[in-house]
Amino acid sequence: MSGALEKQGCEVCGAAKVDAHHDRYDEPLNVRWLCRSHHVKLHHYGEDMFPIGRQQAGLEGE
Repeated sequence: MSGALEKQGCEVCGAAKVDAHHDRYDEPLNVRWLCRSHHVKLHHYGEDMFPIGRQQAGLEGE
């Protein structure tokens, strides 16, 4: 499988400087774009902290 990722703004606040967060490491091209602050909060407080990206990715039915 090959593909390219298109960097987007933080899905929570829209910041341009972002990290790629993987909900599942077996899906390396399925990432959530989060600024460092929101990325750290997600890891500290858990995956349910920012469910916004799952809706944007069309995964609301999972």
